[in-house]
Amino acid sequence: MAKSINQLLKTNNELSLQLNETNAAILTDIVVYLRVSDISELQAEQIRHDLLDMTLAAQERGEDLPQVIGSDYKAFCNEILGSAAPKSAKEKAKEATFIVTTGLASLLLIQLFFMKDAWQLAANLLAGRAVDYNLPLSLGFVISTIVIIAFAWIITSVIGKRSFHYTEKVKKRRSQPVKVTLKSALWGMTLVAAVASYLIVIVMLEDVVLFDVHALVLIGSIVLLFLLGRLAK
Repeated sequence: MAKSINQLLKTNNELSLQLNETNAAILTDIVVYLRVSDISELQAEQIRHDLLDMTLAAQERGEDLPQVIGSDYKAFCNEILGSAAPKSAKEKAKEATFIVTTGLASLLLIQLFFMKDAWQLAANLLAGRAVDYNLPLSLGFVISTIVIIAFAWIITSVIGKRSFHYTEKVKKRRSQPVKVTLKSALWGMTLVAAVASYLIVIVMLEDVVLFDVHALVLIGSIVLLFLLGRLAK
């Protein structure tokens, strides 16, 4: 199945290059909406393929996509999704496994790259000095990992389900003068304060070591997590 999905994805990406600017923007929102819905990746790509064929045929007739499907893209998508089979429990489990394992592996790799003890270990190995293979994992890393994975998951779902709404807002902002309201200013300051507070807490907790892990175990865990994510995909 993975092979057929990859082949279909490649074909769809090639077809999408033939879209004009208007249709490409609309189909991008539709695809994002479909991908965060409760259907499998294969079904989403099959629907995307059908939409690409329909859109390219419309382009040849000199029509844009709204003339074919109407202007309520969300309703159009929901109508399609209503006749599609939902993801199975197995597919949902595989998707969750891919997100968690790949995200955790990436964060561990970044942590390893910026870890002073890891660089010291490498320097000692190259210099032929005595080596301490134990590397510390801090409370800050554990908390930041949980927050980042959860935040990425939530943001992806929220943005995907509201893709049409955000696109319309961007269009309105481009066509109107930029106005900084009190509400938007407060939201901006709140976001900056939240991010700053989060970073301060994480930095403070970096010195709180939960346990040491052998360097080879850490590297092996990263490789294993990437492989598990690959298999789940």
